Amino acid sequence: MKILQTLSRLYINDLNSALEFYEELLGSPAAMRFEIPQIGL
Repeated sequence: MKILQTLSRLYINDLNSALEFYEELLGSPAAMRFEIPQIGL
Protein backbone atom coordinates (compact mmCIF):
# COMPACT_ATOMS: atom_id res chain seq x y z
CA MET A 1 0.00 0.00 0.00
CA LYS A 2 1.37 3.42 -0.95
CA ILE A 3 0.78 6.38 1.40
CA LEU A 4 -0.35 9.35 -0.68
CA GLN A 5 -0.48 12.08 1.96
CA THR A 6 0.24 12.63 5.65
CA LEU A 7 -1.54 15.22 7.81
CA SER A 8 -0.42 15.98 11.36
CA ARG A 9 -1.41 18.39 14.10
CA LEU A 10 1.61 19.47 16.12
CA TYR A 11 1.84 21.71 19.16
CA ILE A 12 5.37 23.14 19.15
CA ASN A 13 7.35 26.23 20.14
CA ASP A 14 9.52 26.53 17.02
CA LEU A 15 7.48 25.93 13.87
CA ASN A 16 10.30 26.52 11.38
CA SER A 17 12.65 24.01 12.95
CA ALA A 18 9.86 21.40 13.27
CA LEU A 19 8.86 21.88 9.62
CA GLU A 20 12.47 21.50 8.52
CA PHE A 21 12.75 18.25 10.53
CA TYR A 22 9.54 16.69 9.17
CA GLU A 23 10.17 17.81 5.58
CA GLU A 24 13.57 16.11 5.72
CA LEU A 25 12.12 13.02 7.41
CA LEU A 26 9.32 12.63 4.84
CA GLY A 27 11.38 13.77 1.85
CA SER A 28 8.88 16.39 0.67
CA PRO A 29 7.91 19.98 1.51
CA ALA A 30 4.84 20.92 3.56
CA ALA A 31 1.92 21.07 1.12
CA MET A 32 -0.66 22.97 3.17
CA ARG A 33 1.25 25.73 4.96
CA PHE A 34 -0.59 29.06 5.20
CA GLU A 35 -0.53 32.28 7.24
CA ILE A 36 -3.21 33.87 9.43
CA PRO A 37 -1.94 37.45 9.90
CA GLN A 38 -4.96 38.55 12.00
CA ILE A 39 -3.70 36.44 14.90
CA GLY A 40 0.02 36.54 14.19
CA LEU A 41 0.42 33.08 12.68
